[in-house]
Amino acid sequence: MVKDWIIGVGGSELDNVIVYKFTGTTDDAKQKLIDMVNSDREHDLDDWDFGNESVADVATFAGGKLYAYGCWRSYHIDYTATPIDTVKTI
Repeated sequence: MVKDWIIGVGGSELDNVIVYKFTGTTDDAKQKLIDMVNSDREHDLDDWDFGNESVADVATFAGGKLYAYGCWRSYHIDYTATPIDTVKTI
């Protein structure tokens, strides 16, 4: 089922969370997170240590939230995708 997602990117070297909107299936959202990890890894390949490298590595949590990450020698980045229909209004 296609749905709208909020993708958040944050980490130890970022001053804030970068937020994106994405539309697609759960599998599409998982692939988008991996694409983002891979893109960031390619920008700093020499310092890459470990992290998610395939869709199978993306974690799924309650409410359908998705999580991927990358760890470099001196920093880390977290990537999350949350279905918009599960976001609480405050």
